Amino acid sequence: MINVIRNIVVPCLTLSLFISCANNTKDEEDYPTVPLYKLTKKPDRYAHKTIVLTAYVLGTEFHPSESGAQFFILTLGEKPRTVIQEGKQIIFADIKNKIRAVEDGYNAGILKSSYIMAENARKLGLQITVIGEFKPNEPFYYYESGISLFIRQMRVGDTTVNTDYGDKSKFAHSTPGFLKKAYQGGKKIFKFVKDLL
Repeated sequence: MINVIRNIVVPCLTLSLFISCANNTKDEEDYPTVPLYKLTKKPDRYAHKTIVLTAYVLGTEFHPSESGAQFFILTLGEKPRTVIQEGKQIIFADIKNKIRAVEDGYNAGILKSSYIMAENARKLGLQITVIGEFKPNEPFYYYESGISLFIRQMRVGDTTVNTDYGDKSKFAHSTPGFLKKAYQGGKKIFKFVKDLL
């Protein structure tokens, strides 16, 4: 009986580990690149699709949490946030098109480093490329509406960060090593079988 269980469980665990370690994320060129003005002018055309957006960071928010999900929000625009000083007045340049992008989860280290990368891009006036699902005016935490892009991946220059593990459950992000990999691999096997059926 033990040999039968071992002959079934060991291959299943090995397969789940293999699947969980495999890189199944798509590359940037697999999704359409959409200019920001098209997202704001014709949002229905891109609703609930994964897109690539290259823009400037106008502002950032970061909300760390000791017990729950953390999140950061980026306000993205077509032009960098320039400040014009005339006499004693500070004037921000007119911004016509902008959207908010968000990422949340229990992957604290990734979220914090992604926020820092975006904040540095804002300070330096660098463009940021975001891959994410476009959901116009989706409610999010204390925002009743106004969140439009749910981030999966970000790139500034040569640095790319995969921000989304694809699993927001606390169990997946708080369990150590082998158990975590087996759990994630098992979920992928279950999804694969479900898709086949």
